[in-house]
Amino acid sequence: PQADVLIALTHIGIREDERLAAACQGLHLIVGGHSHVTLTAPEVIGRVPIAQAGWFGHYLGRVTLGLGAEGRVASVTGQLESLKA
Repeated sequence: PQADVLIALTHIGIREDERLAAACQGLHLIVGGHSHVTLTAPEVIGRVPIAQAGWFGHYLGRVTLGLGAEGRVASVTGQLESLKA
């Protein structure tokens, strides 16, 4: 089957996510973890955005993929929301 959007959920750390993004330009988004990096907006490698929301549930990461008329990703926005009391 053909997928319109391909998202990788990883736990390999930011450096490996960057390598994955560079090697797999067919990905539309990487949501990663392990290295406890807090990205306030997605980091883009090539055309692949990477999102990471820090550690220990301090933040909720939100990424919005805007799809164009043909179902292709046309825009990406992201933000963090603090969950700290």
